[in-house]
Amino acid sequence: MRKRETLSFLIGIIFLSFSFLLFAEQNENLQISYCKMVYSVTAREALTEVNFVTHVSIPTDSSIPILIKIPKENNYNLNLSDFNFKTIKDDRNLIRFILKNCSKNVKNFIAFEIYTLKKVTDFKNMPQEMYLSSYMNLDENLKYFTTPSLTIQSDNKKIKTKAYQFLYENWSVGNIIEILNRIINFTGNVIEYKAYGSQTAFATLERGYGVCTGKANLAVALCRALGIPSRVLFVFPTHFIVEIYLPGYGWVTGESTQGVFPLPKNSYTIQWIADIDDENYAGPRGGVIAYWGLEKNVNAYWNIEYDLIEWNEDFAMLEGNISLNQILFEKGKKLWGLFCQLKNLKLRAEQLIIFSEYQNLYFEALLNNEIQDALHYADLAISEAKRLLDLENQCNMIFK
Repeated sequence: MRKRETLSFLIGIIFLSFSFLLFAEQNENLQISYCKMVYSVTAREALTEVNFVTHVSIPTDSSIPILIKIPKENNYNLNLSDFNFKTIKDDRNLIRFILKNCSKNVKNFIAFEIYTLKKVTDFKNMPQEMYLSSYMNLDENLKYFTTPSLTIQSDNKKIKTKAYQFLYENWSVGNIIEILNRIINFTGNVIEYKAYGSQTAFATLERGYGVCTGKANLAVALCRALGIPSRVLFVFPTHFIVEIYLPGYGWVTGESTQGVFPLPKNSYTIQWIADIDDENYAGPRGGVIAYWGLEKNVNAYWNIEYDLIEWNEDFAMLEGNISLNQILFEKGKKLWGLFCQLKNLKLRAEQLIIFSEYQNLYFEALLNNEIQDALHYADLAISEAKRLLDLENQCNMIFK
């Protein structure tokens, strides 16, 4: 009898332990980031319309944009007629601001506030040892991020020599994790932070200095020279970091300006994940991998107003779980895509009242850590967006 009771007790303990581990595994915290970006556009002659495009946050596996606000204080957006979105690739959009009646030599301030929902990832479970042989059987999608470009010249002789120097210095161990730390430490602490000239990988190595742009390009080039997939991330407010692939684990971020690897993904909000086409496009422009500027070749110029930018990566924290967060991210990504479509329809403000109200309630529920309510309002907003899109399609069919 005692043996049976002891066995039942042990089974109960094991079951409780397993339940606790399962519950703990389901926990997954989220955070909301906030950034206010401020630009200025100045016309060199009186212009009836000026279009300016720049980056907002993009949907990724670990982050989704949730709301944009257009502030009116401090003479912001006085000449702003409206904004919409310019699709570059897949679901990655730029935001387009339409300015009307710009006077000659008058600075027009453009500002927007962007809120982004992000998963909190700290890479605590990242492997501490990995070897170059792990990269021998990469699929084509990953091999793509080992190829050279005009900006990231990983096939350059001097870059390859430097990369193999990091490899052979550590050859007694051969641990790629240590080699990656050496590379990131090199760009962060050995390459001087100094703003001058081209920011391509080779120019940065040749001169021994660069800003965040050149440091990120060089870190990626050194990794690719060793056959390690890596890429540049453009993040808020205007900064470049890197992402490096570890076989069997995934993409890991690194702060190539400050020399930190790994860097928690939620430390920055991603505006762009660069691919080889982006790098080639940036090549003639000195290595700056970003899409921003004035459209239609107007006689005007623009600037980033760094002193006016506000940035808070942990604006709000949420307690979630993996299953619920997955649903939230799926709905949030769909909602953001529909919002971008609606803004491009040029609907009147009164037509968007119901959708905007649901979108704001969705945002407020997230701020209040009420994920179930957020899901409810996301559903309502998605339903209203689809109704508006269907109505627009019907009108288009009638007038064809």
